[in-house]
Amino acid sequence: DDMDVRAYAKGSRLKCTGNRMYGKLDELSAEEKCGVRIDELSGSFAVGMGKTRIENIHYRDSLSDIKLKYYEMSYDSPMSFNDFVGEVRMQVAFKPSVVAMETLDRYAGSFPGNRSVFEVESGVFEGFVNDFKLDDFRFTDSYSKLSGEVDCRIIGLPDVEAMLTDIQVNSLKFSIPALGRFISGFGVQLPRDAYKYAKGVHFNLNAGISGPLNR
Repeated sequence: DDMDVRAYAKGSRLKCTGNRMYGKLDELSAEEKCGVRIDELSGSFAVGMGKTRIENIHYRDSLSDIKLKYYEMSYDSPMSFNDFVGEVRMQVAFKPSVVAMETLDRYAGSFPGNRSVFEVESGVFEGFVNDFKLDDFRFTDSYSKLSGEVDCRIIGLPDVEAMLTDIQVNSLKFSIPALGRFISGFGVQLPRDAYKYAKGVHFNLNAGISGPLNR
């Protein structure tokens, strides 16, 4: 409610066809008075008729360097952004990127205190923040040192207590401390006794997980 944003933007090839606007954002940088800063944002966009699609995106801030084939949002009206978590449907295709959960939390507000930073090789996200699927997500988390490939469906964010999961992991490499650091960012804690076992052991896991995450 009390935003003070300074921004610089340069665009080109702007045109309107029917009820949609097309163009290219050559570069954008912005800073909000609280210190949140976008160092670089660029891409080609189309906006209108309940849909915003941006292709060949490059987003960079102090924590993340994100490159996407495309990012698309579908919504009933601009008022849908008042409930971004539940009313804005997204489709995202990743190029190799660095994605900090703290960056995502600035915009979605669903991951407070999550310190994971994903070095992403590939992945496709589809759905809402509170009901989405993620396919062929190949990553290394530089914070927890956990890595692998994930296909999943997650329902219920940001309420971890009520969250439902259907997760398939392949070649998930981790130690018990790494797993603890990773899941703690999502509000889930390993039992204290878990850290007593398999000290110094590194696991390579292929498995499926289904059901409530925090029970």
